[in-house]
Amino acid sequence: MSQDKEFFTTFFALMGGLTVFAIILIILAGKLTSGVSDYKPDEIVLENIKPVGQVYVAGESEPEAAADIPKLGKGTPNVEDILTYEPDLVLLSAGRSAHQELADVFDQNGIQYLFIDYNNFEECLSTYQKFCQLTDRSDLFESQGLKMQEEIKSIVAEQGEKEFTYLLLFATSKSVTTKDDNIASEIINECGGINIAEDGAVANEESKQFSLEKILEMDPDYIFVQTMGTVEKAQARLESDILSNPAWNGLSAVQGDRYLYLPKELFLYKPNMKYPDAYQTLVDMIHE
Repeated sequence: MSQDKEFFTTFFALMGGLTVFAIILIILAGKLTSGVSDYKPDEIVLENIKPVGQVYVAGESEPEAAADIPKLGKGTPNVEDILTYEPDLVLLSAGRSAHQELADVFDQNGIQYLFIDYNNFEECLSTYQKFCQLTDRSDLFESQGLKMQEEIKSIVAEQGEKEFTYLLLFATSKSVTTKDDNIASEIINECGGINIAEDGAVANEESKQFSLEKILEMDPDYIFVQTMGTVEKAQARLESDILSNPAWNGLSAVQGDRYLYLPKELFLYKPNMKYPDAYQTLVDMIHE
């Protein structure tokens, strides 16, 4: 088993393959024994793998293992640079329409690609297993992937059947909306949370613009806040949109210091191999 092969699987473990902003890793691999687009793990084994490029996204923290890998674009992949490397495999995000368009370019140039997407721990685990199979490192899936699964089961079990209601706010410098379908909500729900924003209960289902009157009426046990971009600017938007309203201070969560900011590295960006840390952090927050 080559050192390069082990490095790639470890690199995926650190990088998560794709972050919430769909970083692309361009992989220079050995021969593929089957088309990756029609993924069959028993028929594909990558040998002598070497990451040769990634797409840089401003504001994201970069793993040490990726520091020396060339950045082939900022936010948007530089197709010409990617083609220059003549990679054997490109990882794309299934959730980005721009990547669907890139697939056509790679088809025209005979380059293999694989669409990856995940939005909760089980999907992340399945993705990790796929890469361990591709690199012939099922031992790492057992020692790392299944270990994470057991850690999370243990953390969730500590909660028992305790339930609580919550509101999840997503703040940027331009707007404040509610969330009920992202990574943070999945984690909170598994730990006993009931999102009052589900099914359009407090917000328009399309725009996610909320009604403060409905939030006051439902009075959630906890209010969690996610911020994107500059935290100070997001907080200023929160202040102008809702916190300045005197009625806001009447909420039980605000009065009881259960108005909590979620750390970006665990709840905004995909936590990947730190999923157990995300679950533990959430449980610690609601037990304080």
